[in-house]
Amino acid sequence: MKQESKAAGISCRILIVDDHAMVRLGLRKVLEESGKFLVSAEASHGQEAIKILTATLKKEDPDIDLVVLNVRMPKRNGFSTLRKIRSLAPTLPVVMFAAQDNPTYFARASAWGANGFLLKNQSSEEIISTLQRVVAGEKVWIEDGDKSMREEKLLARINATLETPLTPREGDVLLQLACGLTNKEIAAVLHIGYETAKEHIHHILNKLNFPDRTQAVVWVLRQELG
Repeated sequence: MKQESKAAGISCRILIVDDHAMVRLGLRKVLEESGKFLVSAEASHGQEAIKILTATLKKEDPDIDLVVLNVRMPKRNGFSTLRKIRSLAPTLPVVMFAAQDNPTYFARASAWGANGFLLKNQSSEEIISTLQRVVAGEKVWIEDGDKSMREEKLLARINATLETPLTPREGDVLLQLACGLTNKEIAAVLHIGYETAKEHIHHILNKLNFPDRTQAVVWVLRQELG
């Protein structure tokens, strides 16, 4: 299979995981018409994907080089599936796929080791380019040139209300907290220890004068909307 793929100019064999048959069909068409990808397998939910991967990894020549994984699915969602994939195949490239431009999705995908993120409304050219870059070893996320500026303005607005401003690292943690991430996920995204993440959150809550993270998150989101 591997030799045949290379001879045909195929650089990557893909597992598509999405609960909508028409989405899988459309994505297969885009990938295979590019001449660079071959769809080796499809799964309609995470449990089926794990079963396929488990069988594939037992082969002498596993025939899946990359997984395109939908976020929202029945039976087993994309993030749960991603965590399981990382335990089975730590280095297998995985690109998350979603209909919504949701910061929480991006943060969670990064926390659990995805290599990139695609939106379903992106063009064929953008999809092909992203997957090629991931195969080449890059991590590719949705580009948002205004994101850093918005975050800086939000943190400046928050610090202006505090007696003791947040440190830069506490600001980073607060932004991830506002995305709904757990302590473990925050630690993974920011490449810090779990206990360090907990300590930062404790300091943040003290500075914001909130008893729990839920109230803090609600307040931060109101600040962002303001």
